[in-house]
Amino acid sequence: MTEQDTGTPRTERPRKLVCVIYVSKVAESMDDEALAELVDECRSNNERHGVTGILLYGDGCFIQAIEGEDETVRSLLESIDDDARQTDITILQDIPIKERSFGEWTMGFSNLDRLDTSQYPELERLGKVCLEPAYFETASISPLDLLLTFQRSIL
Repeated sequence: MTEQDTGTPRTERPRKLVCVIYVSKVAESMDDEALAELVDECRSNNERHGVTGILLYGDGCFIQAIEGEDETVRSLLESIDDDARQTDITILQDIPIKERSFGEWTMGFSNLDRLDTSQYPELERLGKVCLEPAYFETASISPLDLLLTFQRSIL
């Protein structure tokens, strides 16, 4: 009888969770209907794969946080890289996490072009948020903290 045949339970390795935050530009302008279709697609795919996160859109750019098991997130990033709707994808943060920050959502979403930040004092202090990678080189807030601010204030 081999060790595998003894019925000794195997302990599974704990799965490594990661949070990846990236920015990108839309390849072609997207109206509200196209954005809604994209968000629905994200939510469906994320639910199927156990991924959570948040997506913000503004001025033809996206910032997205994706949380999940490392292998699953890497596979999803490959799909995103192949998606013709986005270009100039830049990873801003790629960090291991102990727990999810956006675990309640398959994909939280906000269209910054339609948002009146004066209604949200915490956001108003951020001023006009630019989703270009260069913005985060000099911003006083990290990409994750920016997304968490939106989560607490709006979504």
